[in-house]
Amino acid sequence: METNKCRKHCWGRVSFSAKAGLQRHNRGQVSFYDFLIAVMLFMIAFTVLNGIWTNNYSNATGMLAMNDMESRTLQALSALVKTPGYPESWTGSNVEIIGLCSKKNTVEETKLEQFKSMTESSYATVKDKLKLTGYDFNFEFIAQNPADNFSVGSMPSSGKNIISLARAVEFKGGSAIVQFKVFR
Repeated sequence: METNKCRKHCWGRVSFSAKAGLQRHNRGQVSFYDFLIAVMLFMIAFTVLNGIWTNNYSNATGMLAMNDMESRTLQALSALVKTPGYPESWTGSNVEIIGLCSKKNTVEETKLEQFKSMTESSYATVKDKLKLTGYDFNFEFIAQNPADNFSVGSMPSSGKNIISLARAVEFKGGSAIVQFKVFR
């Protein structure tokens, strides 16, 4: 008889068969469990990928900040030890670009004293002229004659990101070291 066959058009939930009697098809429940497992797997995958993305983004941001700080340190130190500045015979009141040299890597004593005085009296102005706004710096000059040695600027505390560069220069017919640190 045709009436004893399974009716598929009734949403597949209940069917009647002469051999097995009334049967229940659990398609709805299986679909729900499949969906639940898929949602849980998606959430786990999303959480893991979000954590990886956040970590990589933080690392990239930190590296960009360090690259910026390194670039600014190099530019400021190069201006100090490779150029006479602008104007060439600058003073604390008319300086646009601070440079300490009469020629490349030869530091002039008068410009060095003006830079030291200017940094001690107006640290923020010197930071601005060196294009170090948002950063702090320390300039250390180490000459053959210990009487010429000095350090100006801010001192970095431990745990800070520090870029430190040193250059050998000529000073008063001898050699000296300029150590320049930039930090945040």
